[in-house]
Amino acid sequence: MPGNNMSSKGSGSRPLIAPELLPMLDHLPAFDFNEETLRALRAGTAMAPRKRPPLSPELEAVTCEQHFIPGPAGAPEVRVLVYTPPGPKPAAGYPALLHMHGGGYVIGNAETHDGSNRSLATELGCRVVSVDY
Repeated sequence: MPGNNMSSKGSGSRPLIAPELLPMLDHLPAFDFNEETLRALRAGTAMAPRKRPPLSPELEAVTCEQHFIPGPAGAPEVRVLVYTPPGPKPAAGYPALLHMHGGGYVIGNAETHDGSNRSLATELGCRVVSVDY
């Protein structure tokens, strides 16, 4: 969809953006979503991979397990990462928080917010389930 760049004044989806958000939008880099750039984004080649910052010992102590949840009939399984805080399991079990990363089904994955998901698990004493879609 060439020309559908939201950060270009007067084009594409810009008229659909809430007016109070437009000043912030003007500071974002221009990006034209088309078939070629979407393929590159999905393949992970359009943006340089970020190196994961080192985690504190407290965050390293959070376990992260990969699971696959069945999808509807004929659909693929959905991969999730389950973050569990260290220490004994509460008698009543863990509360849970579902994390769904942003990115418009184009950018990001279940690992995108690894550090913050580990922090949430520790600070809230809950399991965090991060969905990879």
